[in-house]
Amino acid sequence: MVEQNAFFSFAFVCARSSKALPCKQRHRSLARWFTLFPDIFRCFLIIFRCFLTFFLSFSPFQWQSLSNHQPQNITGPLWHFPYWPQDAASASLPLPPVSGFVPVNGTDSNSRRRLSGAPFFTLFGGGPTTPTPSPVPPTPPAPRVGVDFALGIALGDGVYTTQNGGSTLTRRTVGSPLSVFLDVAVSADGTKLAVVDADTTSVPVNGFIYTSVNGGASFAANLQAGAEVWTTVGSSADGSKLYAAAARTSISAFGQNFISTSTDGGKTWTRQTVGLQLNNANVALGPLFFFRVKASADGTKAVAVASDLAAVTTNYLFTTINGGITWTLKATANPGAYSPVIDVALSADGNKILASTANVLSYSDNFAATFTPQNVGNGADAFISVSMSSDGGLLAAGTLTLAGGPSFLYTSRNPTLVLNPNWVRAASLGTKNWGRISMTSTGTKIVAPAGSNLISAAAPGLIYTSVDSGLTFAEKGIAQNWLVSGSAAAWL
Repeated sequence: MVEQNAFFSFAFVCARSSKALPCKQRHRSLARWFTLFPDIFRCFLIIFRCFLTFFLSFSPFQWQSLSNHQPQNITGPLWHFPYWPQDAASASLPLPPVSGFVPVNGTDSNSRRRLSGAPFFTLFGGGPTTPTPSPVPPTPPAPRVGVDFALGIALGDGVYTTQNGGSTLTRRTVGSPLSVFLDVAVSADGTKLAVVDADTTSVPVNGFIYTSVNGGASFAANLQAGAEVWTTVGSSADGSKLYAAAARTSISAFGQNFISTSTDGGKTWTRQTVGLQLNNANVALGPLFFFRVKASADGTKAVAVASDLAAVTTNYLFTTINGGITWTLKATANPGAYSPVIDVALSADGNKILASTANVLSYSDNFAATFTPQNVGNGADAFISVSMSSDGGLLAAGTLTLAGGPSFLYTSRNPTLVLNPNWVRAASLGTKNWGRISMTSTGTKIVAPAGSNLISAAAPGLIYTSVDSGLTFAEKGIAQNWLVSGSAAAWL
């Protein structure tokens, strides 16, 4: 209301001032002009504000509130005020020591952004809008460490790993040129590996346990475990609990049979005596050659198979339920009899066992309390390698090549976990010296190395992988004396 009265007063004064005044009254008019100056100035401000409001409604600029007093670099077309460059693409503006507004390049007059640390203001009303954060470039993924599976060879200082299902193999230098890697264990995520060297050529024996925590990129020999003819190693799912066994050719010369255990991923080891039990004839066990040791997922249960070198045809199966502190001698296929056992597989819970006993595969679902022979093969097949999925529902077995005869890979799909599943022989693989078979936790993917095993003479072979639970196999890798394999829980 005050603004309207000032405007009309200004108009009335202008109308009266247009008339000619006597000379003696002009000084009075001039005085009246001075008395009306505040009203005149207020009217001027109203007109200027209307002009700015109309002009800004068509402005192609955004606004920023600035509270600092340093010259600011403004990029983009600028208003053509007299003291700004007319054609400059950018300019450095010294700001007054008060909060003000300067235009920045933009097309939305309702979008307003503020500089960091400056208070937000709006011009002629309106509220602040949420500032749009600057895009953050994505962080590149870290290089993968884990492997799909690892392979050991019969002779040479090399362990091979793959991260693409065997399409390419990376050779990892470990051991010596005389190393014989009889077993390899891989953690579920593929980052931790353990391999054992059965170097019997060097004098003195120079075999060690080697561990890796970076997918095989580097290996460390464990000197505390000692130099032995290490023949097998088993691992828990996380790689923290390990079991390793060595061969004894003479009790008197090399001491008692033992299995070494570790609860810290192989940094330290404890020897657990195994050979003080009596066999079924109440005769103390002689020197043992351990073929295989396998651990449950948590590492508390384990099963080990060994041959009595004093009576080569007599093999044994041992179990533990306390992390390897004590071991119990078990029967296998035939109650009261100890059939030759060459390889063994164990489910994640440790209750299901598949053992290769000469020409028979035996299956147990009660942690070796009883075994049931499997209806597989022709009765003359010598099973050298077995593997099992985590739940014990999928089984795999490989046979020996005897006297140039055929060798086979068998798989069994057993979702109901009955004790006598149907076995299927993989076709078109020919005669192979199958090494240690391994598979993923679900049994979907299988790796079967060919070339060497613990009995047949070494002969260069290839690697065979399956991604359909053994229905079909693909030939991969390079010709090598492949001996053993160890698989992660999944292949990525």
